[in-house]
Amino acid sequence: MVVEGELYNACQLDVFIPTVGNVCFVVNVKADTKDVHLLCTNLTGCSLEELVGHAFVMCKINKFHKDAKFLGFGEYRFRTSEAALIHAHLVVLACILLEILRRRLLRYGIVKGKLSIEETIEWVRKKAVHLFMHRVRESKLPMRSILNLINTN
Repeated sequence: MVVEGELYNACQLDVFIPTVGNVCFVVNVKADTKDVHLLCTNLTGCSLEELVGHAFVMCKINKFHKDAKFLGFGEYRFRTSEAALIHAHLVVLACILLEILRRRLLRYGIVKGKLSIEETIEWVRKKAVHLFMHRVRESKLPMRSILNLINTN
């Protein structure tokens, strides 16, 4: 089967598990790399193509959630905290902007391969420190003012 331009070998097994009920197992193997993905679901009425499509969407959502947690999503109780909601919106915005940056770094040939979120953050940090050092060096401000810029207390 071909999904998003990639060739996969997939197998669907409908089984009954006494403690769970009717479930569907999907074994999905990417043809060229032999990466194996397993899925267990209660969507027993779906075709194999639909199940694999749902699995890929779920994978993208899980990856976004992992990246958001890396950027600072904690165990917030969003319904009761306005500050947590604001923070959540800022984290999602940061994730979106980092994803755009990841793709543009690759498209413009700045990096050789697609970076992970963590690698993209490190790239931004290095560039920000480099830019800050140039600003300090070219600054006409007295040393005390520059030190006040650096002071984070």
